Amino acid sequence: MSVQSTLPRRIAFHPLSCAEFAVVRDVLGQDDHFRLSHLGPLVAALATNIQRRPYIEKTQAAIAAVPDDWHLAAPPVFVLGFWRSGTTLLHEMLAADPGFASPRLMDILFPSDAPYLLGHKRKAMGAIARLKTDEKGAPIYPTRMVDLVEVALHRPQEEELAMCHLGAPSFFRVSFFPRQRAAHIDDALFPAPGSEAREAWRDAYRRFLKTLVAKYPGQRLLLKNPANSARLDDLREMYPEARFVRIDREREAVLRSFQRMMDMSMRQFSLQGSPKPFLREQAEDLHRRVLAKLDADWATLPAERRTEVAYADLAANPVKVVRRVYRTLGITLSEAAAARHKKRWENRVRHWSPKPESGAEPLTP
Repeated sequence: MSVQSTLPRRIAFHPLSCAEFAVVRDVLGQDDHFRLSHLGPLVAALATNIQRRPYIEKTQAAIAAVPDDWHLAAPPVFVLGFWRSGTTLLHEMLAADPGFASPRLMDILFPSDAPYLLGHKRKAMGAIARLKTDEKGAPIYPTRMVDLVEVALHRPQEEELAMCHLGAPSFFRVSFFPRQRAAHIDDALFPAPGSEAREAWRDAYRRFLKTLVAKYPGQRLLLKNPANSARLDDLREMYPEARFVRIDREREAVLRSFQRMMDMSMRQFSLQGSPKPFLREQAEDLHRRVLAKLDADWATLPAERRTEVAYADLAANPVKVVRRVYRTLGITLSEAAAARHKKRWENRVRHWSPKPESGAEPLTP
């Protein structure tokens, strides 16, 4: 059972509220002037600043203990693809393998002290989301309005919001500051080589992945992030033995869904009042730029470190596609993991797929 509810627009809570106070202050400085909508994130971050500080320092110490070459022993796996291409479905199928570790909701909302204060964070997020329970007492989580996929604490998440909360350029800033959307897109996805924006993202990304290594020891990292489709050259340089899975979907379906996603996201999270619609030509231009960058970088990868997936194949037989991903990338697939992949798909069909009359897009993560 699920409910079609996300946090309404113009609420006191905003995702930026979970960042450190200094980061919130600096990110809000990206706006052209101070607004009343800035008060929620500022007050929330300030209220937790003193309590979180010791745990942020403990996280920094844990990161310092992770060797710089951690990624050579168990190279991370990156799932790439333009937004609305099926990256979430592929990610969740792969993440069913207990040998993988992917960031969870708490990790991306609170990346500075991800391993700590979990009880307090769960209580706070439960109150904010106004969680209900079913007849057995199990929580009923909010869902993404664009496709009704649950936004639950235990589900694997993409890490792009964590980049924003660590003070780095992030695609999420497009939704926060839609009046400067073009500048934030360029900073997050197409920074110049050696630029301050590019180095800030690299530093934050290294820090976040080391946080995950410290929090989930002994597991191979599995990351899914559509924004990383424009950063393959950075990822290849930072993690030279990494594996990459790319998923593609029919262009028209992607563009239509992406436009809808952007309009919903900006309406919900804009800190600059009511945003202008994300136009079709803007969606087409971004799709062209991201895929051109991905295509060029993809061709430079060794064949044994990359594999491609078609969304139509994944939706038709995800268990078979996932097995092929393991085989192509040379990753061992245990019997237990294979069984969990099958169970994950069966659960999705039974519980996650929205009803046709709901207006959301079934099986379109």
